[in-house]
Amino acid sequence: MTAARILVVEDEPQVATDIRLKLEETGYKIVGTCGSGEQAIALAERHRPDLILMDIVLEGAMDGIEAARRIQDRFPIPVVYLTAHADDARIEQAKVTDSFGYIVKPTTARELHAVITLAMYRAETTRKLQVAAWTSATLQSICDALITLDIHGQISALNPAAEVLLHVREDKARGRPLSEYAKLAERIDGATLSDLINAAGAAGKSFVCKKDAGFVLADGTYVPVHFSASPVQDPTGNILGTVLVAHEDTERRNAELELIASKRQLEAILDNTTAVIYIKDIDGRYLIANRQYERIIDFERGEIIGKTDFDLFPAEIADQLRANDSVVLQDCRPMVYEERIVQKDGPRDYVSVKVPLLDADERCNALCGISTDITEQRRRQHGYLVLDGAMQTLARHIAQDTVDEKAFYRDICAGIVELVEADIGAFPLLNESGTEFTYQDAVGTHADLLRGQSMPVQGGGLCGWVAEQGEPLCVPDLSRDERVLPELASPAQAINAGALLFPTRQTLWPHLRVPW
Repeated sequence: MTAARILVVEDEPQVATDIRLKLEETGYKIVGTCGSGEQAIALAERHRPDLILMDIVLEGAMDGIEAARRIQDRFPIPVVYLTAHADDARIEQAKVTDSFGYIVKPTTARELHAVITLAMYRAETTRKLQVAAWTSATLQSICDALITLDIHGQISALNPAAEVLLHVREDKARGRPLSEYAKLAERIDGATLSDLINAAGAAGKSFVCKKDAGFVLADGTYVPVHFSASPVQDPTGNILGTVLVAHEDTERRNAELELIASKRQLEAILDNTTAVIYIKDIDGRYLIANRQYERIIDFERGEIIGKTDFDLFPAEIADQLRANDSVVLQDCRPMVYEERIVQKDGPRDYVSVKVPLLDADERCNALCGISTDITEQRRRQHGYLVLDGAMQTLARHIAQDTVDEKAFYRDICAGIVELVEADIGAFPLLNESGTEFTYQDAVGTHADLLRGQSMPVQGGGLCGWVAEQGEPLCVPDLSRDERVLPELASPAQAINAGALLFPTRQTLWPHLRVPW
């Protein structure tokens, strides 16, 4: 056992030397001696002794009682007073410093040893009581439920949080088995709660439940928890019982359910919009891509996440996309771009709004892009321009005194082809009797098969049907329509091709009626 370290405060040098020698003979270690209160405070701060022998009457303005008070205000060092006059007044005065004993001078080595031993024992007991009080206060104030069980699995103590969790007061539960108040809702690896607690005690080590678990209480209430069971041991390693620590997890699990629901709602919104939505990190790797993105580039989401544009697109397109992203990330501000993407059905044009995403330190670490397909809008705009040009051509022809019929028909056919992006456009006219039509002109693939050809309305294929019915006709697949004339479809190889025909009642020439 380590020898106690003693500070001797005595204003008479001869007495101080005598006490020092007696203490050293008994086995104590003297860290210093002094004769004033100020010196005592300084030495106590420097050496932090285990005990101070303090003379009450000291040299200077500060007596030993005041010096002890100041030392104990700062350090938990027990003080034993030395006095030549053990009068009641001084003893009452010294009580305010919580002294650990008194020695009347002169004293023997045996008396010093006895008083110091008792003082050290009392100081250690006081320290343990303080630690126990602090520990008890801590356990009573923490939010986790603490359930202490004896070696038989019966409840020996509950903190307030455990009383709330189990719906029972400690005085009612003490001495009762835990199984009366709580059981596992589902066994963990086949074990009950009692099995887990007993195993922790038998093994002498803690069990921590890493799964989401739940207790079913005596009234049938389900409580989601995380818990652990640890053995309680005495200094020699003997198992005295077990402590169960349980944390009610309702708030976290409700938050997780809300988060999952919010995530699903967000995914539903992202996956059911016609816009392309994605998030890339600062290095251009995809973190999120919605279902529309899967559709347009014909990759599954798992094949997109973690890839860059260079993995998904030709180099010239990836270079442009990355350059646009870099501006957003470097300037840390939203930008709008027109971008062209090559898809499985060909190139398409998009308007992309790209927004920087910031971390907690306001640093740009990712971007979100929302791209809208404007290909059809572009085509419509182009069609309006073409239609406007065709109308101007028509007006120009009509305004002329003499009309170049061949140029007129050619302009009409070319305008139709450009307007609807068709492979072929033709312009048939009915004769006066309405029994026959002639293709005045045709433009596009295999146009020579139609140009100048005359056919009867009845049995005249698709054009004959439109002339008879006076209604528009849309044929998605010419290979599947029996009205198509084989001699026209076969040379044109009109397999899986479609057609759009429409009539008009406008009279352009005095001797001809234009049916479409």
